[in-house]
Amino acid sequence: MPTITPPTPSNGVLHFERRLTIKGREVTPAQLNSYRKFNKAITDDETTFITLRAEDFASAETSDNSEAREFYKQGGEAWRRNDLPQAAIFYQKALEKDPKFAGPMYWLGAAHVAMGEANRGIEEMKKSISLDPTQVNNYDYLCSTLVRHHRENEALDLWKQLLKINPDASQALENEVRLLFSLERYSEAISELEAAVLRYPDVPRIGLELGQAYAYTGNSEKSIAAFEKVVEADSSALTLNNVAYALADNNIHLDDALKYAQKAVAGIEEKTADISLDDLLPDDIHTPDVLAAYWDTLGWIHFRLGHFEMAEKYLHAAWLTNQASTIGDHLGQAYEKLDRKHDAMVVYSAVLSAGHASAETKARLDAVRSNDRRASGGSVPESSLQDMRTYKLGRLSKTHTTAEFYVLMKPAGKPPDVKFISGSEDLRTATKAIGALKFNVLFPDPAETQILRRGILDCEPELPGCVFVLIPPSSVQFTKLPGS
Repeated sequence: MPTITPPTPSNGVLHFERRLTIKGREVTPAQLNSYRKFNKAITDDETTFITLRAEDFASAETSDNSEAREFYKQGGEAWRRNDLPQAAIFYQKALEKDPKFAGPMYWLGAAHVAMGEANRGIEEMKKSISLDPTQVNNYDYLCSTLVRHHRENEALDLWKQLLKINPDASQALENEVRLLFSLERYSEAISELEAAVLRYPDVPRIGLELGQAYAYTGNSEKSIAAFEKVVEADSSALTLNNVAYALADNNIHLDDALKYAQKAVAGIEEKTADISLDDLLPDDIHTPDVLAAYWDTLGWIHFRLGHFEMAEKYLHAAWLTNQASTIGDHLGQAYEKLDRKHDAMVVYSAVLSAGHASAETKARLDAVRSNDRRASGGSVPESSLQDMRTYKLGRLSKTHTTAEFYVLMKPAGKPPDVKFISGSEDLRTATKAIGALKFNVLFPDPAETQILRRGILDCEPELPGCVFVLIPPSSVQFTKLPGS
């Protein structure tokens, strides 16, 4: 039973939440067609884009024709009503009055893309940029649309065009480099980044990307030299982690990588020790994601160094905190090295069940599965990421009720702190029951590390008890607790 919380704006960000309550454990043969339709509806909804239109997103007042400006305004109003066909009509009328009016040309293209006419819309947005190439924001959506339709070279040309017009457009450089990295065209990225480093010597991010590009082209000496400059200029935990991961991923200068990663992990672990639910800060919400990423980096470095027991310790802790596909892939490889083939299959299958796994992960699962069957005749284990985050409680309510809670998990057998956030008042007292749960969490270091999680308690009268489901860290939004 899916439910959607109405979207709410906060600090320029639109938040909404969708929940799915599963009341049956199995789909019967008679329900199969209905289930397929339901699954398709959910998938179609998930891949639907919501286009948000800002008043100053495209050039609006560049026409001397008052009728064109009026039609453009009416198009914007239709867009905000989500009436894209009517919006397209108004934008077309604006262009009939003034064919060189860049604003409606851009939004006519965006409307056609949203309505499924991607090629037509792309050409219209390109024409808008040729009419007014100074509108920096317009490049972003057009280029992302080109990438989605596998027209990466056209997107690269547009970013290069913007950089020629506006060399200070850092957004253009960042997107161009990211795209070159995704295409593994590291030599081209080096050319752009070397020029950018000379222009912006005090921007560590550019130096970091240059070091990464050197590493990916096999130039380890230039890579470590660039990284050393970056670390000298910015020794934050984030920079140390990013440098360490780049070195580990390229299997170079692992001693330096280990030193950087250990320092980064110590920094984030120390930061989490200060978290208090009585004085929760917005930045605290992001610590589980960061903690898992840093543990993954340190574990991956130990893996590269052949320290497989140590690697498993950090990678397992990272995986239990955040089930990101890269972390799962790293952990599976560590299990293989430790001859824990069954555990490797469980993790690989869980990564694949999320639908975001790389081809390499699938190939690893197939290889382990094949070897395991030949050795023991065992079947492939089934695993669910949802199951990893779900905990069962007794019956706490006789009606359908839900509520959300913060949970601050602590090491060394200390019970977690639990605070009610919102929801049914009948469940406010469930903090004690949630605090008694045995959460599946690991703390690889003796430091006073804490892991902040947010979860949903759901009680259904049809089920024997309530369930508490932890929300993935990347999906958590900050909510200030009452009275704090």
